[in-house]
Amino acid sequence: MIALEKKQNTYQVNATSLDVFYVPVLEEELERLFQSGENPLFIDFSQVEEVSSAVLGLLLHKRIRFQKAGKDLLLIHVQPQIQKILRILHLEKYLMQMQNV
Repeated sequence: MIALEKKQNTYQVNATSLDVFYVPVLEEELERLFQSGENPLFIDFSQVEEVSSAVLGLLLHKRIRFQKAGKDLLLIHVQPQIQKILRILHLEKYLMQMQNV
């Protein structure tokens, strides 16, 4: 589901819809990335068109865990419809990379 992209420390999500069934897989992948020691880590959401609240909760939880370990985990290339959801929930400043990578 997450594959290493060309740029170092950037990982592509290869799904258009992330629903509750993706939570265990995404959690496992994020844990693997956490253990890799790479910092910062960017998750490319350019292909993601829909995201569930369960996935957003997981991303926020992992972001906090990364921060406590002195690491950065940020979403990049987020689709406008998902950006809107993140803005409504006041999560854009916690989860999104504000500059293009």
